[in-house]
Amino acid sequence: MNSRIIFASNSVISVYFLISVRKRNVIINLRRYKKYSAEVVELLKNADSEYIPADAYEAVNDKLLYRQHEILKFTADHQSSSFSYIDSRKMLEKRGFLKNQLSEDMTRLLNELLDVRNWTFHNPQSLMVAAKEAMEKNIPDALKGIAKVTPQLNPIPVPVVDKYELLLLRWQFIRKSTLSSLDLFFKR
Repeated sequence: MNSRIIFASNSVISVYFLISVRKRNVIINLRRYKKYSAEVVELLKNADSEYIPADAYEAVNDKLLYRQHEILKFTADHQSSSFSYIDSRKMLEKRGFLKNQLSEDMTRLLNELLDVRNWTFHNPQSLMVAAKEAMEKNIPDALKGIAKVTPQLNPIPVPVVDKYELLLLRWQFIRKSTLSSLDLFFKR
């Protein structure tokens, strides 16, 4: 069902409902994201080497990525069947329900989230081509004439990771400034 149809009415109640649903969902996900971020901080503090066990990393990574995806979905989705904050705000401004323009900082933040959202959910063929090219470049010079990169279809090798570098765990955060800005914005 297209959510734009549900909110086609110009009623004030529909507008308030729309705004409250967007804000509530973002606030809930931000709270949980912060909670899981605290788990990352603890893992980093308690690390006794430069590596973290794969199960610990993957557990917290899954939690953070899910919350990041939810935040992006509720704030910056431009798909035709979505109803993100950006789309909702444009509709509300167009209908005259919102008179105040967003600050440049908030506009920049929402645009940044839109870019992150677009790249996060995008799986372009160019990445596969680039991966193959990288593999081909790594063939030793002595083997370049006789070796080539070919896909292995049966069996398909699936790597099993038993540990990750802590550096990878640090990269899993949305920038703290972005998180703080979102938090302030959606609590207004």
